[in-house]
Amino acid sequence: MLNLIKMEFFRALKSKCTYVLIILIALFSILNPIMLKLTITMMNNSPEMKESYTSALDQSEQQQSDVNVGMSSYGSSKWYADNYEFKITDMSEELLNGGFVVLFLVIFTVIFVSAEIKHGYVKNMLGQIYKREKLVFANGIICMLMMLAMTVISIIITSLTGALLFNNVVLGDVGNFCQYLLTKFLLYIAFTSLIILLSYLVRSSAFPMVIGICLQMGIGSLVYLLISTVVNKVFKPDSTFSMQKYTITGNISAITQDASEHTYIRAIIVALIYCTVFTFLACTVAKKRDLK
Repeated sequence: MLNLIKMEFFRALKSKCTYVLIILIALFSILNPIMLKLTITMMNNSPEMKESYTSALDQSEQQQSDVNVGMSSYGSSKWYADNYEFKITDMSEELLNGGFVVLFLVIFTVIFVSAEIKHGYVKNMLGQIYKREKLVFANGIICMLMMLAMTVISIIITSLTGALLFNNVVLGDVGNFCQYLLTKFLLYIAFTSLIILLSYLVRSSAFPMVIGICLQMGIGSLVYLLISTVVNKVFKPDSTFSMQKYTITGNISAITQDASEHTYIRAIIVALIYCTVFTFLACTVAKKRDLK
């Protein structure tokens, strides 16, 4: 198993996709604080625009629903308040909540897993691998390492860029941020296991790529809302049912540093359940499918 992980790790290092995605996440990590700085400068030069913009953000926050489509960062009026104390932990959270890390993780997972299936890598390795499910675990470990690398790089670059752009920068609550980050990691792992399952299931890069990107962009929330509406109208439960609370992407959106303990516990349970189920199914598909 260790040798297999080493081989997969070497294959990831030899892939151009790995470096392209790391460069892209680094660029987004630089551009995010820069765009915030430019927006704040524009707002300070135009008080009327600032008042109108922050009012719109406040109204948007108050009217948040289960439907959350698209990716965005710094969508709160707090960032544009006078003499705001910029916390590195909050800036890193905004980047992660923007969804860019997950988006690039989906792309990497699909390309990395589909490549070995398409090019006959699994068949060539059959003589050395007695249990095909080992490949599933090896894929998962490499994707976890890539997720860790992208997250660490994005946090470091965001922190350095923020420190250079803003004067009143502080570290923030590290303990609370670590709790937030670890929970996000669990949800990212569960999401990655879904993409691995789809890649093994359809043996195509297009389908899992489209599904992963659509789910990350929030398209799935429209489906969840429809199902929740039907359940509430047909079964009329005592409390309003929201399917979004029991999905991976729904919990990824719900987890913030200000989230309640109940939200954290629910997110961890959801992540563990989905990760276990998707990994089991991926292993089953890997064992049952004929090799090409």
